[in-house]
Amino acid sequence: MDLKKFLKPDWRKIVIFVILFIIFSFLSLILSMIYICSPSINIGCPPLGIELGVFILLFIISFFISYLLSCLIIWIYDKVKK
Repeated sequence: MDLKKFLKPDWRKIVIFVILFIIFSFLSLILSMIYICSPSINIGCPPLGIELGVFILLFIISFFISYLLSCLIIWIYDKVKK
């Protein structure tokens, strides 16, 4: 299987992607909130720019990880099915 076929979207990958993305989005929101107001990192909360930057970075990472995991799950499923 080549990379193009592995990453090509189909309905199964999209459904799994949406489920994983929702889960990872909530996790990234929780992690960014822990980072923002963690007393061990900084006394008080850092400026809004850092908060937004951390959240956007975690959101983008969760997007890519979710899609790659959905592709991997479908690939493994197809291999086991054969």
